[in-house]
Amino acid sequence: MTALVAVGCFVGCSDHPAPPSVRGIILISLDTLSAEHLGLYGYHRDTSPFLDRLSERAVVFDNAIVQLPGTLPSHMSIFTGLYPSEHDVFPVDSVLSEEIPTFPELLKAGGYRTAGHTENGYVSGRYGFSRGFDEWDDERFPLWYGGDTFLVRGLRFLESLAPDERFFLFLHTYAVHDPYNPPKDCQAGFWQGAPPEAAPPPSSETLLAHNQGLITVSPEIADYFRALYDEEIRCLDGFLERFFADLDGLGILKDSLVIITADHGEEFLEHGKLGHDQIYNENLHVPLIMVFPGQEHGVRVGEVVESIDIMPTILEFAGIVAPEHISGRSLAPLAMGGESLLDGKAYSRSFRASGHEERSLYERQDGELFHLLSLGRGADDRKHRGGVGVSSYLNTRIPPGELVFEATAFEVPSVLQVFLEGEFFVEVDLDPDQWTRVAVPRGEGAGSRLLRLSSATCVDLDTPEGLPRRCRSFSVRGIPLRRSELYRTESDTWESVDLSLDLTDVTARMLHETESRNHQPLSPATEQVLERDLEEELRALGYIQ
Repeated sequence: MTALVAVGCFVGCSDHPAPPSVRGIILISLDTLSAEHLGLYGYHRDTSPFLDRLSERAVVFDNAIVQLPGTLPSHMSIFTGLYPSEHDVFPVDSVLSEEIPTFPELLKAGGYRTAGHTENGYVSGRYGFSRGFDEWDDERFPLWYGGDTFLVRGLRFLESLAPDERFFLFLHTYAVHDPYNPPKDCQAGFWQGAPPEAAPPPSSETLLAHNQGLITVSPEIADYFRALYDEEIRCLDGFLERFFADLDGLGILKDSLVIITADHGEEFLEHGKLGHDQIYNENLHVPLIMVFPGQEHGVRVGEVVESIDIMPTILEFAGIVAPEHISGRSLAPLAMGGESLLDGKAYSRSFRASGHEERSLYERQDGELFHLLSLGRGADDRKHRGGVGVSSYLNTRIPPGELVFEATAFEVPSVLQVFLEGEFFVEVDLDPDQWTRVAVPRGEGAGSRLLRLSSATCVDLDTPEGLPRRCRSFSVRGIPLRRSELYRTESDTWESVDLSLDLTDVTARMLHETESRNHQPLSPATEQVLERDLEEELRALGYIQ
């Protein structure tokens, strides 16, 4: 047994001692929890009173960025320390290669007793998550405290430990995932009065239908969904407070490291969509909180860090050497108040079954944190040079000057609705036999503008089994397919002011680095037919149709 190190002021001390050896490590993943919706990260609502207080005696990373805003690839990056393109595990039937180790496997080999309790879906053990666990459970069970929940099962594991037994516990919940349905007995009153008139259910079906252009969710309805989401966070915060009280009662906190994080955030029309499809800050910026034994004062770490850094951090505190092949780097030096070994950058990407990929790079320059997005890469079904392919919706940013584009209906007549900066601009009748000209006038400001095109018409396209339904209603040409956006993220956390046309040198340099990153699979993922019960679970979560 490795001797425990008594620590009183290890963070911020001048001599920066080595990381303390800990008896146990608990990793809690709060699926879909955006840092932008927590008080400790500056949110205006009182969603997280317990986590806010906990941050006063924890190490809080202010700029923790996930590598892909999707449950399966993001969690697999946490478990392997690899970028998504390196571990190669994407929905819906891929399984992590046996050649790539997960950190629970390394902990078990190092003498730790391991347990994992998740709420299934894309954190099902069949993807490779269960490897290395002595005890694993991915049954779907009640989200909220009081039943046989992920927290209760985790506590049961902790109660079974021998007094000096080293352990690792992984806990995962969909408590704030859609459908947004906070328990009535802990709602915080963030929405006053009745729901907006004709508000659709706050479900995955509604979010997907809006994103596909089949329906339009108004800003008022999006505010209503946001309030329900915030109430879910407030409820979960209360249950986490009870869980920590139970940990304290068991004596776990005095010699264990607890890490709280998320796999991605959530969007409520900040950039035209709902859910977590895009790579803007609200979807990539997640909480990362580390609670150390013996720590009495909170520390804020402003360096840019990535989710892939969690694996080597856990291994360092466990006294286990991290594999050389991983891309993540240990955050232990930063947590200890030492010099950063990171490069101050975070790389992310999107993934869509159609092959459409977008890339993102966070980088600190001269004290400012910039976020560059490279969008519109490799769009599917493109038919016209210099244009956008057939679609049922389009969200893009356009230059401030006048823009003239053409649109035509796909197979059957349709009505194209054009929105500028979220406001209705014009409605255009489209015919499949001709191109119709649409003129967008010059904007008032100097920055780019958000253009949204949508149509309720839907012509079904062939869709591979298990993947989201695809439909099209119009084709567009004359709109630049590829574009970049640049934001000063710390001062503009909701990324409302695009600076790409003002800071062209920064944009060009960051774009070059973003485009030059081409991660390759360390070992290709294998395929495994999706089990029927898991398929139904993923369908209930809105991941497949």
